[in-house]
Amino acid sequence: MVGTLTASLIRQSGDSVEIGSDPTVMECELGAVLRRDLEGPGLTDLDILAAIEGFLPAIKVAPVRPGVRERAYSWQHMIAVQKAAGGYVVTGGRLTRPAGFDARLEGCLVSVDGSARAGAIGYEAMGNPLRVIAAMADRLSTIGERLRAGQLVITGSLPPPQPVSVGHRTVRAEFTTLGSVEVGLCW
Repeated sequence: MVGTLTASLIRQSGDSVEIGSDPTVMECELGAVLRRDLEGPGLTDLDILAAIEGFLPAIKVAPVRPGVRERAYSWQHMIAVQKAAGGYVVTGGRLTRPAGFDARLEGCLVSVDGSARAGAIGYEAMGNPLRVIAAMADRLSTIGERLRAGQLVITGSLPPPQPVSVGHRTVRAEFTTLGSVEVGLCW
């Protein structure tokens, strides 16, 4: 799924976010900040790495609106519904340069209120998070668009999305190389 991530939806590690009444999941993802445009189709991993300024740990706070899980909408409608749902992307602190970084092997452990829930490695994202970025660029090229320099691109949840409910206070994702990111939950 490709959608627009605006600055108003981005929060920093340690911030708290308001959670509404819809079921909500936390998706622990790799974030990539682009230093130059990427236009598909046909991008190689080397093309993508050359366009990345650095990687960040990220948590996507994703309210799940009725009909989305059931895939009752077109992909365009699902994006619009999810964007209207009040989700956020929370990013960790330091930018990790791509030189020597293997996104396929980057591990992630997600905890809710200090209790480990799930773990995975970058390979879970289409075999390599760079392939996710290529797929986004390919999809955008079909409508005459591209990924642009300065954008934050998130590559999809590595471990399965983790549901949270009333009473949960914090979600933390710890990455092997990228460090950690944490978000507080306000009900």
